[in-house]
Amino acid sequence: MEQFQDIFSTIEKQIISRTWNLCKGNSDDVIMILSFIIENKLKLTTQHTFGNKFHYSPTTAELVKLLEENKHDKETILRTWKQSNQIYLDTSLKLMEISSTYDINKLKIAQKIMKESNELKIMREMCLYILWNILYYPKIMKYRQININSFYKILTQKCYQFNVNIDTLFANMQYLLIEYGFQKGNDGNLYYYDTQFLLWKYYIKWIGQQPMCYLFIYN
Repeated sequence: MEQFQDIFSTIEKQIISRTWNLCKGNSDDVIMILSFIIENKLKLTTQHTFGNKFHYSPTTAELVKLLEENKHDKETILRTWKQSNQIYLDTSLKLMEISSTYDINKLKIAQKIMKESNELKIMREMCLYILWNILYYPKIMKYRQININSFYKILTQKCYQFNVNIDTLFANMQYLLIEYGFQKGNDGNLYYYDTQFLLWKYYIKWIGQQPMCYLFIYN
């Protein structure tokens, strides 16, 4: 820290010390903040000169206080401080506004992730159930055929429960089942004719992520 006191000799040692502590010894951040103070010294509201030494008080202390108390990144605080004409109260209010906007955006992102997770959850449960029954009961034909109407009704119930778009999920599920080897018959239903061993790699992909959902979707 002594090297910063030599380089930024026009800044109070107390300010340098507090800056060092809030930056947790990160030299790049310390230099950024102290350089910012030097570069904006003419715009500080209170500035007293003692010989060639500038004494920044209380405005510089207020800036450091903002940096210490706010969760925002340091660049955002410095930029907001400058945009707010280096006024402590105005900067604080602006940072509160930024926090509010950030929290709203974060909530929207969380809701989107939750919605996507719910869609994945339904797909995982359905795929595990379908694949397991074919693997465990390879000779029972009812597990190799899916009534598309019953399937759609079950998906509709799940989508309503978890607020998921049924049309998107239904299309994705059909795509997956066809990828697994199911074929669409003339009646519109899905049928699996291949050996069950081809399904192991798909089952392993899903297994362990979610308990199986026991639903009756077969004829």
